[in-house]
Amino acid sequence: MLDVSFCLLIVANMAFHYFMAVTVSPGTVEFGLSQPERRTGAGSAQWWRLSRERVARATEHSSINLANKDESSPADSSTSFRFCQKCNPLFMSSALATLPTELRAIERRNRMAALRPEADPSLYRNTCTSNYDETGRFPDQEADEGEAEVRAWLGEEEAMRIVPPPKPERAHHCKTCKACILKYDHHCPWINQCVGLGNERYFILFMVWMSFGSSVFVLSSWRIAWEAVRPQGTWPYALAPRLLYVIMYTKAAFMGCAVGFLAFWHLWLICNGETSVENQDNAHYHKIARSRNNVFVNVYDLGMLRNLQIFFNVGPGMAKPYYTLLLPIPVAPYSDGWHWSKRAGLGGRHRGIDVQEEFTDEEP
Repeated sequence: MLDVSFCLLIVANMAFHYFMAVTVSPGTVEFGLSQPERRTGAGSAQWWRLSRERVARATEHSSINLANKDESSPADSSTSFRFCQKCNPLFMSSALATLPTELRAIERRNRMAALRPEADPSLYRNTCTSNYDETGRFPDQEADEGEAEVRAWLGEEEAMRIVPPPKPERAHHCKTCKACILKYDHHCPWINQCVGLGNERYFILFMVWMSFGSSVFVLSSWRIAWEAVRPQGTWPYALAPRLLYVIMYTKAAFMGCAVGFLAFWHLWLICNGETSVENQDNAHYHKIARSRNNVFVNVYDLGMLRNLQIFFNVGPGMAKPYYTLLLPIPVAPYSDGWHWSKRAGLGGRHRGIDVQEEFTDEEP
């Protein structure tokens, strides 16, 4: 009975996580990971504030950040964005409505400052620092506003101006989906969509359970497979021809090895706080830093254990306990795609390279 329950658990996890990886959106800049009205309508300020608090809690439990607590500063929680020249352009009011409330407030402040001759040039930037107090709670100061409210303070002419959509950190443009995907990893033809922030947990757990289930099948039934390939071996299974069983066994062994290798590779990237794209970018950044006798430090790397906890959203300061990794249940990502847990003392940026040296996604 225990063996049957164990096998059913494996099958249920494989089926559930594959279904979720295929059906759950990875998240795009325009639509995000939640209902649009929650992001841009009533209650949006509260939604964004709670999201920032989740990121702050995740950051605080990092052993690396605890060791570097004296070096931390408010700039470590900064949020930045660029503009995507490859996505379909939006009206200015729509583009600003996709921004988190604190970034939208800075944009409004910049525009008000531009009307004054004594405007401070430092106000003109597309990076903001989200300060929070010693309790870990962000000040609840942002006003709720949707696109209609943004249009009101922009003015009708400016609101109708066509601009590129904003693109947050870790987002990349997918030429197949023709959209900027939040925390883009890669476009996977096997699930017919991108692997990104919204479905990456399900994608990885599907590969883990797939390789584990294949391994269990291969290791537990090798004697039957041996009897199937032996000409003089007995074969009492009338409903399962020898050839069919050999094909199934061979396929399970091959898929277990192939998917297991991919799962191990992605878990290694997660341990280093990287996606597939970021792994390639960071390799280039390492070379740049070494060329001037410097060391590149990934701002999203909070230590192997903490990186895994953050990715799967389990453990101290996260949403779920560890045992949920064994259950076929939905678990939302810890981030909203704009705010990220970062290493303390780096000012919210990679160390060892300049901002101008980072890839912008506009390279050919």
